Amino acid sequence: MKRWGLPLVIGLVSMSPFMNVASATQLSNGEELSAAVSLIAQTTDEPTDRVEQTWTLIRAARQYVASGQRQQATEQLLHANQVAMQVADKTNQDQLLLRIVMEHVQIGNDDLAIAITRTMRYDTLPSNACCLPVRVEAETAIAQAYINAGQYEQAQRFVRQQVETPAARDQVAVAVVANLAERERFEDAIAWTDQVADGYQQNIAQLAIVKGYANVSRFDDAWTLTQTINDPAVRSDAQLTLVQVALRSGQYDVARRVAAEAEPAEASIQLWNQLAQAYASVGQQAEAVAVLNQAYQQAASQPEPPSSALWIDNFAQIGAFDRALEIASRAEAGFETADARIRIARAYLTFGQYTQAYAMAQLVQDGELQVVADYPDPKSEVLDQVIGQAAKAGQHDFAMQVAQSYGTPEKRVKALQIIARQHIVRNQTDEAAEVLSQALEIANRIEQIPVSPERGTYYTISNADLLVEIALDYSRMAQRDRASTILAQAIQSTQALNEVSLNSTTHQVNTLKRIANLAIQLERPTQAREAADAALRLMTQLPASEFTAAYTIPSKMQLLATVASIYGTAGEVDRANAVIADAVAVRDTLTDEQQKVWGMVAIAEAYAATGQEQPLAATTAQTIQMINALGINGSRSWLTSRLAVAVVSSDTTSAIQVAYTLTDPGERAMVLADIVSKYMVNGQYPQAWAVMNWVQDSVKALPDAAQRDTLLNELIRTLSVPVNGGSISQYLLVGQLVNDVPSPPLKAYNWASVGQRYAELGEPTRANECLRFALDSIQAIAHPVQQRDAIAQIFDDLLQAGHYDLAMQVANWFEDTAYRTTALRQVAQRYVLAGQRARATEILTQLQ
Repeated sequence: MKRWGLPLVIGLVSMSPFMNVASATQLSNGEELSAAVSLIAQTTDEPTDRVEQTWTLIRAARQYVASGQRQQATEQLLHANQVAMQVADKTNQDQLLLRIVMEHVQIGNDDLAIAITRTMRYDTLPSNACCLPVRVEAETAIAQAYINAGQYEQAQRFVRQQVETPAARDQVAVAVVANLAERERFEDAIAWTDQVADGYQQNIAQLAIVKGYANVSRFDDAWTLTQTINDPAVRSDAQLTLVQVALRSGQYDVARRVAAEAEPAEASIQLWNQLAQAYASVGQQAEAVAVLNQAYQQAASQPEPPSSALWIDNFAQIGAFDRALEIASRAEAGFETADARIRIARAYLTFGQYTQAYAMAQLVQDGELQVVADYPDPKSEVLDQVIGQAAKAGQHDFAMQVAQSYGTPEKRVKALQIIARQHIVRNQTDEAAEVLSQALEIANRIEQIPVSPERGTYYTISNADLLVEIALDYSRMAQRDRASTILAQAIQSTQALNEVSLNSTTHQVNTLKRIANLAIQLERPTQAREAADAALRLMTQLPASEFTAAYTIPSKMQLLATVASIYGTAGEVDRANAVIADAVAVRDTLTDEQQKVWGMVAIAEAYAATGQEQPLAATTAQTIQMINALGINGSRSWLTSRLAVAVVSSDTTSAIQVAYTLTDPGERAMVLADIVSKYMVNGQYPQAWAVMNWVQDSVKALPDAAQRDTLLNELIRTLSVPVNGGSISQYLLVGQLVNDVPSPPLKAYNWASVGQRYAELGEPTRANECLRFALDSIQAIAHPVQQRDAIAQIFDDLLQAGHYDLAMQVANWFEDTAYRTTALRQVAQRYVLAGQRARATEILTQLQ
């Protein structure tokens, strides 16, 4: 590494004036909202200022590096170190020092990097609490920089003399070995294993070399090295890695040899199972069954053979249903037999054989596997998937037959809706309406439905929830009058239910809130007012005895606030304020501060629904003060999120204002994402887009790329869950976040995931566009093996999800012929199972 010749004792270096860079916490979306935020935002404390100033200097250094001014960059980093050393929290301090060390390493300041590292502790973990201590991570970066510069002796001297603990020396050496092996410098990697003193850590280093050998198809070398690994668990991992790489490249003979010679027996059985699944995935069924039979016999001879359920799954998953049924026939009658049949039914579904899955599921009694009432019934879950597959395949008569076989009328209603929604997706409105009319007929015959939200809690509700869902389906087909008529029936149902209890009333009031929201979307304000009146009647019918216990008084306040918000939605501001006054009176009787906070959140939601800005602002500010006064760090962001979502309205200002009371940009981004979700649920996509800009700003305020990766991945996963069946608008929003992901592999994976969502919407053009973005990201990955791994992960997910056309595109991204051939054979086999033999033949012909 290049040395700048700067003094090693960096604390005594005098600094020139540094750049005046604007704070990253400065808002960028306009002065008007910034002023609103300032009404209730908390003043940033001094330690946070030091953290932010440190990052400002680091960013300034990066700008100097980008312009080739390394001396100036070094000065900025030296100043950053001085500021970081003043941070009181030692964990934050070490995490900052790690970033400064990394910046020095990148520009060749090895002496400075070493000096800073020596001031760090070995017990500080990174911000994501994984995986190496920050000092070890810093020391690893220094050692690898020496290696990259060809300075092997300096690297070894550094590890021996500067890394202070034996455990840290081993961790640094293992990381260096992994880096060398990935770059195919195997002799150097093997030599570096001698630096590792601990036997287990040495085995971990050897595992890294095994992976490196396997990735370049040096399977003999990999196997030989595997035999020298002493730790059984690490040796099993090495054998499994070797087999998986061999199978992905179609070298089944290598996998078979490893499986035959692997020890202990448990490892060998696992490898045989992997090989069987690989044979089955490319259509070699006979080989798959033979291999799995061998594994089964080997397992049966063990002192503690695995359960029969595991082997039922194993054989069924490779399509050997006769063998799975044979094993299932030996199960004990009752629960064990029913469980075996559901396992086989699920396997049938993975092969698209929904008629066989239905026949198998019908052998199980309704509720036979439902351990307790608040758990779903596995049989019903299988039948739902059967209907979904059949309807998607256009087999609507069969789907209707299955729907009529459900044990309870409410489940039959939901099953018919699955069919209707497939018609809606295909714009077959007449067919959808016909199915929905049957669902409505059944729903109207239901007088009450038992509910068990948690163990030991039981009550009954009306059929209103079912009716609201049917009304939603009609509204999606733009049949507003029909939807409104059904909503009227739903309101009547909430009043006709003969159960006066807190749980039941709470459920019914929340249902009436949904009815009012949908009525407003249908432009039926009168109906929304009727829902509000119905909610108030239910509330007033509750006897005083329901609110005698201390824990039920907050429930009364919550109910009143909900009723008020319904009136607000209906445009009845005066009626809403009267009910809010009752809720405030109840709140004032509470002594528990956290219960008061929940009451304030509910009242703020009611004010948001009425659109009254001044009382909303006052209530929101008071609630935030109460949240901060609670002093529960783990609950602050969560309670703030609930408040932000509660005050969501057509104006985004109040909700964003609440989110910006959190100074941590990561926490703030999560709260803002919750606001986006609420807007999406409400169908308010212009507002969702506006808030998404703030989400992106908060993410960008995280200066560390790894932190941004972690946060963005979590946000993308959360916001990708289909809202109201999913929509183009939703996935365009998610795509905004994907575009910001720093890591190319993670960006590629997330683009492919969004592509899946578009494919599920029947948007192949958009799905293909997302795959092109994913490919662009993969091509930005520097290392060929990492590129290949990223492609493999995307391919596996698409194949498993049943998107075979997309999977075939990804298979062609493999540059290695063996990998590409194996992947395309897997796609061809899936087409065979789906009954599209012509498509499969076309693929296989191209491979010849």
